[in-house]
Parts: sequence; structure tokens; C-alpha cells
Amino acid sequence: TFTCQPVNWTKRKTGDEESNPLPSFIDKQINDLFFFRNRLGIVSGENVILSKSADYFQFWVSSAVQVQDTDPIDNAVSHNMVSTLYHAVPFNDELLLFSAQTQFVLRAEGVLSPKNAHIDQVTEFDCLTSVRPVGAGRNVYFPTERQEYTSIKEYYAVQDVQNIKNAQDITTHVPYLIPNGIHKLLSNTTENILLALTTGNEARIYIYKYLFINDSQVQASWSHWDFGVDVKILGGGFIDSTLYLMIQR
Repeated sequence: TFTCQPVNWTKRKTGDEESNPLPSFIDKQINDLFFFRNRLGIVSGENVILSKSADYFQFWVSSAVQVQDTDPIDNAVSHNMVSTLYHAVPFNDELLLFSAQTQFVLRAEGVLSPKNAHIDQVTEFDCLTSVRPVGAGRNVYFPTERQEYTSIKEYYAVQDVQNIKNAQDITTHVPYLIPNGIHKLLSNTTENILLALTTGNEARIYIYKYLFINDSQVQASWSHWDFGVDVKILGGGFIDSTLYLMIQR
């Protein structure tokens, strides 16, 4: 049984506007929602806001005079340009944060708390902000638009150096395959497959088939499924190894 209703947010019980201020997402646009280390996370503007640990609808500190490890976290990214955050992807005990041109990582040594949480700038790659990056195994995939066609980048941690990130273009050998207009990436690690849906050709699904053996990539192939004329693929998702699609005919 599922219930859809407004959230009963916890009210402020200690302090005032100065000692226990409003969370930074209040009266601002929320770009993403996620869960990370048993906290509800919100991306808004240049800030990442995490709820109180194990209390998803509590964004107030417990004490106005003492910081506790379970208190909410509200941190902003630091960059020499405005870096509005659009997506947050939990990945390998870290939180990847994506703006239009820059990637950041929220880290914490040991228990995640307001005392040790910090955000580091790690890379600068252009990213299509309208599409949520997806994780697949040890990598994260996100699109970047060129003049008429789209590139898909594979984001990964450099081997043996977890704190250093890099990205490679997995569409280099097919630069004119995927037309601009990607609105959804679908991933399934059981089948080692990544799917892309685009308004540039609404009757096709673009397929990236990959395989890693002993840390070496032995397959990286692109193809497409064509569903014929007068077909519009609206969206879809995987459950186990089965792909479910919503199609307008």
C-alpha cells in the first residue's frame, strides 16, 4: 500500500533565526533529491543539504550551542565561477555533484557529520544538466551536447588513486550516432548495458554494450533498436533484466 501526501516536516524546537537558521533550500528551486548515508539530500543552488541522520524530514540542529554528529549538513561548493548544482549521485562512499561545467565530491572521513563533511572540486567537464547521470558498476555516465550530436562520457576514479577522477568519451568512434535531445539514460549492470532516449529520434533506443574483464574493457559497442514509424518512446526503466517502456503509437 502506497500513500501520497505532503510531508510532515519537523519544526524548529531550539534556537532562533540566527542560532538555528532556515535550511538554504527554503524559497529556492530544488534541483535534485537523493539519499546518502542514511540522510535525505537536497540540491539547491550551490548548496547540498542533508537531513539529520536517520530522520529524513528534520533539517534543524538539535542544539543551538553544540554541534552534534547527527545534525543536518548544509554546505556550499567553492569555485571561482557560479556553479549551480543540478544532480547528486551517491557513488563509492562519496557524493558526486554535477554542475553545468564542473564536478565536485562531498567527502567525509569516517562518520558523516557537519564536523568533517567537505566538498572538493575534482574535474571540469561540460555536462547536460537536463539529464540525470547514472551509475553503472564502477563508473558514472553523463551526456554532453555538441553542435548536432551528443557525446556520452564515462566518469571514473583513476585506478589506485580513488581521490582523482577522470572521464572519457565512449562515443568517440561513433561521433554522429546520437542526435541531440537526450532526456533519459537507463542502466542495467546485469546485462552490462546503457540505453539513451532522445527527442532527436523518438522511435529509437541507442544502446551501449560494454564488458570489463580483470579491470580491462574488452567490449564497447554502440547500436540501436528502431521501433518503426509513428512511434514515440516516452520513457522506461529496468526491473531486474527486463526493460519496461512507455510508448505512444
